[in-house]
Amino acid sequence: MDRIKRVIKLIFRNLYYYRVDYIRTFAILRIVQAFILLPLIWLITAIVMDITGVQVITQDSILYLLTHPFALFGIGIILFIGIVFIYYELGFLILLAYYQQRAIPYTWKELLKRLNQKVVYFISLQTLLIVVYLLLLIPLISSLLPVSLIQNINVPSFIIDELLNSRNGTILYVVLIIILSFIGLRFIFTWPFFTVYQEVTIVKALKMSWQFSKRKLLETVGMIGLIVIVNLTLLLFALFIILTPLFIIESFKPSWGLVTASFTLTLAQGVIILFFTILQVFFTQLLVMVAFQLTRHKPLIVQEEPFRETIRQWTFIIVVFAFFLMSGFNLINLEKTIYEPETNIVSHRGFMDGGVENTVKAIEAAKEAEADLVEIDIQQTKDGEFVVYHDKTLSRLAGEDDIVYDLTLNELVTTTVLADGFSDTIASFEEVLEMSRDLNIKLLIELKTHGFETEDFLQRFVDQLDEYDALDYHYVQSPDLPTMELLEELEPRIHTGHVYSIAYGKLPESNADFISVEQSFATKNIQKQVEERGMELFVWTINDESDMQKFYEKNVNGVITDHPDEALSKREKFDEKQNFLQRILNKIKIIY
Repeated sequence: MDRIKRVIKLIFRNLYYYRVDYIRTFAILRIVQAFILLPLIWLITAIVMDITGVQVITQDSILYLLTHPFALFGIGIILFIGIVFIYYELGFLILLAYYQQRAIPYTWKELLKRLNQKVVYFISLQTLLIVVYLLLLIPLISSLLPVSLIQNINVPSFIIDELLNSRNGTILYVVLIIILSFIGLRFIFTWPFFTVYQEVTIVKALKMSWQFSKRKLLETVGMIGLIVIVNLTLLLFALFIILTPLFIIESFKPSWGLVTASFTLTLAQGVIILFFTILQVFFTQLLVMVAFQLTRHKPLIVQEEPFRETIRQWTFIIVVFAFFLMSGFNLINLEKTIYEPETNIVSHRGFMDGGVENTVKAIEAAKEAEADLVEIDIQQTKDGEFVVYHDKTLSRLAGEDDIVYDLTLNELVTTTVLADGFSDTIASFEEVLEMSRDLNIKLLIELKTHGFETEDFLQRFVDQLDEYDALDYHYVQSPDLPTMELLEELEPRIHTGHVYSIAYGKLPESNADFISVEQSFATKNIQKQVEERGMELFVWTINDESDMQKFYEKNVNGVITDHPDEALSKREKFDEKQNFLQRILNKIKIIY
């Protein structure tokens, strides 16, 4: 414990002594990223899409891109540029820490020269190891690592939700997290060894990290945990200090609330950025200190005082300018806050807190939770009927290996499904339509196509809707875009929509009434295109409160969620009388 305290104390000391270097470093890195790297990646992407004739990257077109030679070349170039930038970004910070802890004078030119000498290693098959390393390991600890390109990389929520829908999936997810976290920690010293030792290859650095971390694993985990706890504690205390004046002013002088809130939100945003930047510096310093056991050297100020003074002056001027600029933006945004979002709450596969997914009980539970729509999945059976069921097989919910399209409707509706202590039978589409009419439940029906449908399956679907006078009442969607186009031509009164798990670029022209997109791709660009075409936008699967807050503020047409009760509670809190302090707290949750 004494060693851990000493190491953390030394890290704080280095951060203070070399604060000017870090201000300059992070400023330059962000400028290069914003004005050189990202525009370059965007340009290459645009060229690839133009040459290959792909207007929008979706789950369908991505397969074509992955088999097109020029697209593969472009993807390779983007990966190479990204990896090299990550190498320079993380490598520069590691060398800074190494030189600082050894009290060795340095210049930017010298550090860049050292990094340039090892770029050649990335023009080899060893680059593939780095790609795997970054894609599989770094996202687990991306909030700590000072690598800006990967901080938003994460596993899509719908994949995690699908895993957690079953006991075996939950066990698999937990085991994977434990294994990947362990591997990530064992390889955590790879970058310091590769960057500092000039003759060490990527493969050698991986081996060195694996061997070294065996002795230092518990100590490293303990110090990382302590640093995170200390950092977050100080952050929460700083936010408390910042928010207190707004609470007092709103209590005694409400008319000053808007202006005070704009300044308060800017301060809060700045403090959050500052603390997470500091956390990244701490992490780099810690890796270098543990890897090279540099705990005794005194810091050496290497910059001349006039230069340091110039940096401080310009930093102060830029910070003040940015503060007032951001405060102005925040004032406008707070003033335009949507108080009554028109966003519909769509209960995903019914409400699984009240029954097995896609069953009658789950749909009734969604109605009781006051969902605006209930999303269900249907597919055609062996005898041409429709059954309400999501998976291709019965294994997950019924423990049987039968495939849905190999069974008749009667066989399926007599099958018992189990989940989370609930038990029910599979419902027919006709049964759900009848219930929706009796209970006045609007449905979002997803057509699951498996390739074994009858030639007239769309006509059969339309006839069944027509039988219950529901052609223009329910919504119908599918990831099978040609099927939706045929349905639109067959019966224009039906509200048809396209489901996208991936959506980047210009959306294809269609007669659809809405699109349903995975939340990672529900960008401003996509929302703008949807609005310009007079369509509606549904976003899936929104289970986190901060995500609900974000999409309510965007006022999308629908959020598809497993928790309609929480979504309703969150929506009801949007009130014009809500104080500015609560609005700022909501925005801070989104930042996190």
